[in-house]
Amino acid sequence: MANITELQLQGDSTVHKLNDARISTTAVSTATHFLATDSSISSIAPITAANLASVLGADKRSEFVDLGLPSGTLWASKNIGANNITDDGLYFSWGNIDGHTGSDGYDFGLSNDGPYASTVGAALTDDIPILQDAANFYLGGTVKMPTLTQFQELANGNYTTNELVTYNGVAGCRFTSRINGNSIFFPASGNCYGKVLYGRGLYGYYWSASLRSQTNGYNLYFSSGGVNPAFDSDRFHGFAVRAVI
Repeated sequence: MANITELQLQGDSTVHKLNDARISTTAVSTATHFLATDSSISSIAPITAANLASVLGADKRSEFVDLGLPSGTLWASKNIGANNITDDGLYFSWGNIDGHTGSDGYDFGLSNDGPYASTVGAALTDDIPILQDAANFYLGGTVKMPTLTQFQELANGNYTTNELVTYNGVAGCRFTSRINGNSIFFPASGNCYGKVLYGRGLYGYYWSASLRSQTNGYNLYFSSGGVNPAFDSDRFHGFAVRAVI
């Protein structure tokens, strides 16, 4: 993998060193070109399935799945903090980057007015910014939490099918592309309420980066009743996170 040292920002013809004071984490995520010491990737714009290996390294590319979606979104094959595709990974309240296992005794609280009220996420009044994005915090680069729009595209019957399945003994939801046949599996990871993990194996909640209101955030929800890519829940809940790029 090349060591990326410079970048060119949208609407800016100047190439900046990464130590330029004007280059923030947010700016890096919106770069249209990456200029690197490795001449083989001296100009990459935009990041696509074809050049992802050059940007992240082949080992990282293998962790993202191309479903052939119109937006070009690539979906991570496993949850943030997971060792494999059936692991629950870590649980996060909306807008916070500190993840918990669901069995570590962390208290997510019973309402937005509990422990969540004193977190950075509780103060957000818009979609989750890159500095508070759990997926980017753990994986870096251009990796992010999905937006509401990306969840809706994932669950769009024109592009994918979805079914509740048991994979290697773990219940969850599988999305299979109608375009190229590739698929991804979301374990039914349940949700953390207070200090307790509920519903594991019965349903799944996955946070998006999209704000619903000052109390709620959008998320992907699935259960025996079906899939809802535009569900919204109180922001204090501990839900799993799946990354996109």
